[in-house]
Amino acid sequence: MFNKWKYNQVKKVSKNNHETNNEKLTLAQMTKGNEASITFVPKQSIMSSLGLRLNKKIRVLGWQYFGGPIIIKIEDRNIAIGRVLAQQIKLAVE
Repeated sequence: MFNKWKYNQVKKVSKNNHETNNEKLTLAQMTKGNEASITFVPKQSIMSSLGLRLNKKIRVLGWQYFGGPIIIKIEDRNIAIGRVLAQQIKLAVE
């Protein structure tokens, strides 16, 4: 059975490991409420139309359980990004 508490504890440890020195991590590794700048976006035509461009600041609003999408805020839009795609987007935490 899925243990929500254990999952959240693992995510918090991951956040603390990447909090300093502008370390790069993927969007899938971010936790709720964190902000970062995009350093790499895969070459897909839909990326720029969603607003996912280099050096744009994003904020993670949440994620859906059981491998569902990650909800992010970029500029004044809320966007749902699939986990597979989120693993390819690189970020720098500030």
